[in-house]
Amino acid sequence: MYCVYEKIICVMTFFNNWIIIDTWKLYKNTNENITPSNSLKQELQKNYDGFQNSWKLQQRTGLFVYPIAAAGGFILGGYEGSGKSVEAFLYNPKMLTFLGITL
Repeated sequence: MYCVYEKIICVMTFFNNWIIIDTWKLYKNTNENITPSNSLKQELQKNYDGFQNSWKLQQRTGLFVYPIAAAGGFILGGYEGSGKSVEAFLYNPKMLTFLGITL
């Protein structure tokens, strides 16, 4: 059972570190100095494009990570709360319906 917790913590740590690294890259790519040859609109557009790229990456990642995390939390919480095995907990058609809604 502790092996399941370790895997969940490893996945969460990996995902959070990935987001931290991506945000750090965005911060480092944001130019503090304005190039005098560019207009204000060009400078703002450059920063806006960087933020949009980061936002799109996080949205795509969230489409895959958050449903898996929600389903894992549902199964783990139900398993722990019911005191039954995972198979016995998920054998109930009502629980499968709730799992589908969660996903």
